[in-house]
Amino acid sequence: AVDLAGTDLQTALVGTEFEPSIPTMWVWEGVMPYLTHNSVNAVVRNIASLSAAGSRLVINYQASSLIDVAGRWVAGLLARVRHLEDPFAAEPGLSRWKAETMRDMLERHGFVVESDEDLLSVSERLGSRVTHRRLVRNGRVVVARR
Repeated sequence: AVDLAGTDLQTALVGTEFEPSIPTMWVWEGVMPYLTHNSVNAVVRNIASLSAAGSRLVINYQASSLIDVAGRWVAGLLARVRHLEDPFAAEPGLSRWKAETMRDMLERHGFVVESDEDLLSVSERLGSRVTHRRLVRNGRVVVARR
């Protein structure tokens, strides 16, 4: 376990079998909304410094969307009116990304984006049943190589 907001990955990997000269598959899933844009940039810079040529980075991230912002606002308002706990209180949503912004950030750190798709498209391609299409559409997965 590593606190990505404050821990250097190289330090965290000391004593493991990690070998930075061998291509690595990095899978970063379900973490990005809990980190600021600056923290995400720092982690990607750190991953890039540990990635040999041929490494891959797969990131699941949340896209910026008006529906997401409006939904969070309405849910918070309704919770306050009803004197309930905000359902998103533990889900800070510190960073949302546009696909272009994600690509630019990855390229600045030496990665080449191979694909970037919304999770609804991925689910449909795989034949998965989707019940909350708008929510799934806001999720994205990007694959980049070093």
